[in-house]
Amino acid sequence: MKVLLLHNPHKQPAQAMAQRVATLMADKFVQVYIDNGEEPCDDSDLDLIIVLGGDGTIIRAARRYSRLGIPLLGVNMGTIGFLCNIKANQLEENIDRIINSDYLIEERMLLKVSLFRNDEHCGDFVATNEAAIKSSISRMIRFNMLVNNQHLSSFRGDGVIIATPTGSTAYSLSAGGPIIDADLKVLLVTPLASHFLSHRPMVLEASKTIQIEIVFGSQVLMCLDGQNSIDLQAGDRIEIAKSLLGLKMIKLDTIDFWSKINKRMGRIAEE
Repeated sequence: MKVLLLHNPHKQPAQAMAQRVATLMADKFVQVYIDNGEEPCDDSDLDLIIVLGGDGTIIRAARRYSRLGIPLLGVNMGTIGFLCNIKANQLEENIDRIINSDYLIEERMLLKVSLFRNDEHCGDFVATNEAAIKSSISRMIRFNMLVNNQHLSSFRGDGVIIATPTGSTAYSLSAGGPIIDADLKVLLVTPLASHFLSHRPMVLEASKTIQIEIVFGSQVLMCLDGQNSIDLQAGDRIEIAKSLLGLKMIKLDTIDFWSKINKRMGRIAEE
């Protein structure tokens, strides 16, 4: 068995936990690799990935390794941990279950984001939570939105968020979007400070493709999961659709989605 441990290299507790888990698994004849974000890791023939950190670390892991189609376990060493399944103090007691594949798999939807400029394809990107198109300064931007090449609306405002159900508890939630059950396969459209009161969050079936055409704006950015930013300009077209890839998340507990959401939201309120 070959396991990859990925952690935030800037957090000492995560580094120490990675070394501890690597030792425990090696004692059980498991081949362990550690990805500290600094050196390339041999990802051939991996069986599973354990991510030690918060949601941001899991998203980085998804962007890099989702193409492998192998299970990923999120261990919460952050503050909120919507994507994490267990806490750090529960990891050691569950190592045998992890090694023996005694767990369930829930597949999370990912986004495929494509950028076109002057009708030329400039690149494809993967997002776990969302793609947000917005201005980096306090200026209104204008863009057209189409669904399956059919004009939906012309927008003026701070921008728009296109999110997955997983991302419905992230940036979109802060912008007034609804929480969507992670088992659903849909696209969530959440306007950012729209100039038109009629523009409200929308939920679209995941087989559809959303096209966004930039009409006007100063210093417009496309931000993917709050981690990667791409400069946009007038005339650019962004196509957003459900990715053929999926994120396979390991589930060790039996807590349902909404119970977990209520618990996390309650903790946020307390803090």
